[in-house]
Amino acid sequence: MTPGLTIIATLIGGSLLGIIGVLIAVPIAATILLLLQAGLPQMMGTRHPRK
Repeated sequence: MTPGLTIIATLIGGSLLGIIGVLIAVPIAATILLLLQAGLPQMMGTRHPRK
């Protein structure tokens, strides 16, 4: 995750759920990013190159 995405996720989580949102925002954002990186190429029929 990039630092910018981490900051945005933290701000959104904090504004929605307060301190609990701040604590769970980064793991949720990382999970969504991982699912998109792994699942989107498969849905499009292409392979995602491993980094």
